[in-house]
Amino acid sequence: MKNLKIRTGIIVAILVVALAAVFLLQKYTLSSVNNVSEDTALSLLSDNVNQVREVLDNQLNNIWGRMEMVDSALNAVGDMSGEEAITYLESSVPDAYRVMLVSKEGAYIDQKGEVGFLEPAEKLYPLFLDNQRICILSQEGQQDTLLFGMPVSTVTVDGIEVQYLMMYFSLDTFMDLLSVESFAGNGKIRVVNQEGLVLLYTDNLEDDKKSYYFFKVYESARFVEGQGISDFESFRDSVLRGENHAVHVITPDGEDSIISYAKVTGIDWYVTIVVDYESVLGELDENIQSIGRISILATMIVVLLAIILVGLISLDIHKIRTEKQQLQELNESLERAKEVTEEALEIAENANRSKSYFLSNMSHDIRTPMNAIVGFTTLLKQEADNPEKVREYTEKIAVSNKHLLGLINDVLDMSRIESGKTTLNLSEESITKIVREMDLMIRPQMNERGHTFTIDTGHVIHDAIVVDKVRLNQICINLLSNALKYTPDYGCIQFEMRELYASGHSAHYRITVSDNGYGMGQEFQEHIFDSFSREEDSRTSKIHGTGLGMAITKKLVDLMGGTISLESKKGVGTTFTVDIPFQMSQPQNSLSEDVVQKEEEHKKYTTLAGKHILVAEDNELNAEIISGLLVMVGATCEICEDGQKTLEAFENSKPGTYDLILMDVQMPVMNGYEATEAIRTCSHIQAREIPIIAMTANAFTEDIQNSLKAGMNAHVAKPVDMRILENTVKQVLNIEKES
Repeated sequence: MKNLKIRTGIIVAILVVALAAVFLLQKYTLSSVNNVSEDTALSLLSDNVNQVREVLDNQLNNIWGRMEMVDSALNAVGDMSGEEAITYLESSVPDAYRVMLVSKEGAYIDQKGEVGFLEPAEKLYPLFLDNQRICILSQEGQQDTLLFGMPVSTVTVDGIEVQYLMMYFSLDTFMDLLSVESFAGNGKIRVVNQEGLVLLYTDNLEDDKKSYYFFKVYESARFVEGQGISDFESFRDSVLRGENHAVHVITPDGEDSIISYAKVTGIDWYVTIVVDYESVLGELDENIQSIGRISILATMIVVLLAIILVGLISLDIHKIRTEKQQLQELNESLERAKEVTEEALEIAENANRSKSYFLSNMSHDIRTPMNAIVGFTTLLKQEADNPEKVREYTEKIAVSNKHLLGLINDVLDMSRIESGKTTLNLSEESITKIVREMDLMIRPQMNERGHTFTIDTGHVIHDAIVVDKVRLNQICINLLSNALKYTPDYGCIQFEMRELYASGHSAHYRITVSDNGYGMGQEFQEHIFDSFSREEDSRTSKIHGTGLGMAITKKLVDLMGGTISLESKKGVGTTFTVDIPFQMSQPQNSLSEDVVQKEEEHKKYTTLAGKHILVAEDNELNAEIISGLLVMVGATCEICEDGQKTLEAFENSKPGTYDLILMDVQMPVMNGYEATEAIRTCSHIQAREIPIIAMTANAFTEDIQNSLKAGMNAHVAKPVDMRILENTVKQVLNIEKES
């Protein structure tokens, strides 16, 4: 209740103050009407006559422009008949204008075909003297005419030489074209010449001839001091000098007026406006009173709005506080969102920088083995007759090719892993066998660098596990390759795999790879598992790599449900530790290593031996390579250079001619996908059963899916590895037998 009384008191006080302010403002506004200065009135009239003068200038310029256009055209025509002159003039000017061609004697013809004589003709001559190209003709019993004229030459009409081109208007018509007025019609507009003769006017002149002479009206007038004009002489001189002014004048008969004047451009005409002094003040008073009323109304509205605003503020203060709190919470949310966005941007920028760095290094790392391949291939051509050099260069080309393929596989591996398409191909394997195969792969490289390389699996209790052998081997090789690259020659590298503990059907193993190499800084250790990351170090700048090895290793360990960590110190070395759980499997009796190896050697390439294969390959070099490789393993082949020819060869073959088809994808005329679909739907008896294997450089996951979707049985990536091709064919043929 108390708060309500306080609010009411505040509103009443504001209302009283507002009413007092309105009363004082109204009193001040009304009093100001009586203080309008004469200078303001003079300034307004001066501006007004200048506006009228501009309108007259524009109208005159328009008339002269039209006449000059007609004159130019006439000069180009020369001689014409009367009918031609009428037609030409009629098409040259609007209906509101009257234009005529006049001879020296005053004979004329206009656009309406009217002919006659201008009398007296001698009045035309001064028209073109002293640049005065306008005159007013007064003819008995006719309205005064405003005549514009200019001389023309080399024009004849019906053999009569035309001396002048003229355009004329009645005074009323011309003033209507001006369409001007002053002070709501109260101003009298008069155009005078140097003698003060009134040429044009908007009001009816008095019968007194003196009124036709502007200056005579004001010879005895009293000039109120202003604009530096104090008497008639100074007034007339100011007009004739072409000045733009306004003066306050009182004639002997009591006429109180303001006269404003300005010179017409280009001719000795002067525009004057005469306005009754009281009319000027009356119009100004009315304007000021209107402004005063508007000001008072605006003030009342503002005060009313202020009262309403105070009421709303006093009644809804809680709402305002609530909104302020909500706004604050919104600002906090925006700040948090901004931080998240900035973090995301920073992550994206870091990733972009890493990829740029990666591309820069990849360019170098790919060009290095490519340079070796190209260089040794050139040397092979020169040393083709030297068996030792051929073997040496061939081995080096093979090493470079293996390194280049490794780089490409790393990039593809990372792409598959990051896309979430990588799955584990689990099978029962022996830890001892996996480590032995790893040793066979990595030890020659260790020996080449002079490293002391030791392997310890003595603490493995359960040797048989369920694992993706390829991926586990990839993890171990990546860790050992990293140690190999970043350990100076004649260093020490250790590999250890031990069983930590077993529980139920699973066992936990730890893989440790240690070296005494360069080591790495603490800052880089935090990013070693990031994609495309490599430490900047002058000692390691010449070591090739994609910066993907450790990132791939980390993602594979995560995929297997394990963990990876490291300890490293610059100048001391690095130790990687991987902990992974595996399911245990029941050990099976296995043949001795020698027997297994002999069986593998015996089975080597037996799947392809004796097979007749249809090969789709558009590249001649690749066709020669695959043909030679197939012959090497006892197979024969037929090469087709595009998908269309492959389809035709199959359709025209007898059943059993081909055992399988190796299909390239990117080929002219018809690509591999289209050719496969056509083969599967053709009328050949083997159309649905003949094995088709994609053999292409398109090696991404979606490429494999597209191959299977088109009707192929499997996919082999180029460059072709005969062991991979052998295993793929074996799997496909087994699948065919089972189906």
